[in-house]
Amino acid sequence: MPINSTRLQAAAAGALASLILLPVLEAHQPAPNAATAAGPSPLALPVQVETRGPVRAPGASAPAGAATSGQGFWTFVAVPGVLPLPIETQPFIKGAHGTLIVDPPRDTVYWGLENIGFVGFSNRLADSWV
Repeated sequence: MPINSTRLQAAAAGALASLILLPVLEAHQPAPNAATAAGPSPLALPVQVETRGPVRAPGASAPAGAATSGQGFWTFVAVPGVLPLPIETQPFIKGAHGTLIVDPPRDTVYWGLENIGFVGFSNRLADSWV
């Protein structure tokens, strides 16, 4: 079978074009540059402090000089000695934050306390256990 010089020239031209264009062409994604590598610019959202909440709050305010947490309607002050906490939780109470789960049918509230587990409260928050 003789080699057709036209076919050989076409194959050679195609291979040469592929080698020349391969570094330039990319399949689906543009080459990263400074603008696209970082992604889109973040959108700054306005911060609005809520002055009213979903429930009626007590009218009491924090005593002068008391440390508070939060802002606006969601400002809190620690009130020690209000809830009966089990003795084994005492070393972990200062600065504690945790998950709160309310179980209305059982009149029970569970508080997740780090290094302790769940502390349960019942009898309208008069009784507690770990």
